[in-house]
Amino acid sequence: PHHLYLLTAPDVPWVADTQRDLPHFREQFFQRCRQELERLGLPYRILTGDWEQRFKDAVRAVEEALSVG
Repeated sequence: PHHLYLLTAPDVPWVADTQRDLPHFREQFFQRCRQELERLGLPYRILTGDWEQRFKDAVRAVEEALSVG
């Protein structure tokens, strides 16, 4: 089991690469992931903002999760 899931909001510009698909369904995919995390009662943090802000928030979330254990 994972102690924390980092869910990225679709609030940054789309970047096409070999890992990403369906740019027009970003919001629906985000909501579906969020609903599934909530349905399963899994801990998660939503990352928003520009890339730098997301990175800072991700590091903070992981540090907080590590300090709880």
